[in-house]
Amino acid sequence: MKNVFYAIGFVCLLCFNAKSFAGITVTSPSASSSIVACGDFTLYYTATSGFSTYVVVNVHQNNLSGTVVKTFSNVSSGYLAANYNNILSSSGLLPGNYQIEIYDYYNPSFNGSSDVFTISTISPPTAITVVTGQTTTTGFELSWTASSGASEYRIDISTASDFSSFVPGYNDYHASGSASGGFYVTGLTAGTTYYVRIRAYTSCYTSGNSSTTSVTTQTCTAPSAPTATAATNITTCGFTAHWNAVSGVTLYDVIITRTGFSPQTFSSISGTSYAFSSSHPATGYSYVVKSRGCTTSAESNSISVTTTALAAPHGFGANGGGSGGEYDLNISWGAVSCAAHYRFQVSQWSDFRSFEENSIVDGATSSFTKVPCLEYYVRVSSITATSEESAFSSNFYIPTDAGCDGRMAADGPQDRDPITSDPIEWLQPFVPFPNPTDQILTIGLPYYFSYENLSVKTFDATGHIVVLPFNASRTKVTLDVSAINPGTYVITLTDGRVKRKSKFLKK
Repeated sequence: MKNVFYAIGFVCLLCFNAKSFAGITVTSPSASSSIVACGDFTLYYTATSGFSTYVVVNVHQNNLSGTVVKTFSNVSSGYLAANYNNILSSSGLLPGNYQIEIYDYYNPSFNGSSDVFTISTISPPTAITVVTGQTTTTGFELSWTASSGASEYRIDISTASDFSSFVPGYNDYHASGSASGGFYVTGLTAGTTYYVRIRAYTSCYTSGNSSTTSVTTQTCTAPSAPTATAATNITTCGFTAHWNAVSGVTLYDVIITRTGFSPQTFSSISGTSYAFSSSHPATGYSYVVKSRGCTTSAESNSISVTTTALAAPHGFGANGGGSGGEYDLNISWGAVSCAAHYRFQVSQWSDFRSFEENSIVDGATSSFTKVPCLEYYVRVSSITATSEESAFSSNFYIPTDAGCDGRMAADGPQDRDPITSDPIEWLQPFVPFPNPTDQILTIGLPYYFSYENLSVKTFDATGHIVVLPFNASRTKVTLDVSAINPGTYVITLTDGRVKRKSKFLKK
């Protein structure tokens, strides 16, 4: 039945040059419609009475006898309505001839067709020009006539007229939007001729190339070199470089070289000074300056500068304490400019031949555990972020604690230190604490006492030996006196070379 319909339709179309069968007349697209590949077109039709408002639209290749290449079917009257400019997409339809058939979904004999219409290729842009006054040493601005139906443009730029090579980033560059002009090309070389061609693009089709346009970037004249002047604000961790301004120049490059190392370049510095930060104290540097324009100038004269030495800490203080036992003693000092860390050392020796504490700290404070009645020495050095270290500070002396003056003299003359041969006074601290006590008794050991060979004896008031459990370390001895009777006792300690004795009271 439908073949009969097509036959009749073709007879009517040929005989009367009409675009309607029974009931539907299509007025757009017509043979004169301007449709670009993959673009939109307008479908406009009218229908006589008896139309159900549901239609099927078939798009045929070439004419009604050709293959159906696109279909819009079972569409309600709210869309593709009669007496309405219905916008349809030709996406997927390449350039060529097409014809539309349209019929009532519920009554196929209620039908019509359009003229044979043409979908054309998209034209490349024309009249490509370089915007006057917008050519620089590094780029230019393009303008062109828009191509009808184009959604964007594809741009090629080359230094070869045959486009055998391309400027990096400008091979089929996608310039979005359908408006022409306002396209800036950047990153080019001064005094160089470039060739430009453009193609128009729709969602599925690209035009051929436009004609080629050439443009030559401006030549570049280097600015004058500045004159570098003496550095100021020279510290342990940097200095400020200076130079004289060059007419017409707003930006400069500063090249700073640390003696024996590769230069560092600090680019596009505004003004005529640059504050340089260094973590290398007492170090030689030099700097030169270049003006920046379309290219950089020659180097300025060279200026030498040496950072100052890293200072040792000073301004020590101590706080903290306890009641009869060991306690944390907090040591502080004045922060040193450019120091990132400090080396903190504590010793019972003034020449620091051995350490109670030897550590790296970040802030200007630290602490150590102090044994009462022993004296200590503290010293600190400064360290930069690159591990360069100052000399040590002067020794900070921490004397014995208050209340340690009740020591009793030992029997015998002075002895001498086995390492330095310095005199060792028998009155040096062997002071029990807390005293009196009823639990644990602690005795601080000075640095010269050898605890590995330690002998501890306790005597009551009648001279009899009292056996007490004890523990010994390098800095102290602890005894448990909880089991003995209240009263006064004498303790003797010896390492085989030195002998000491002290009294304590058991509560």
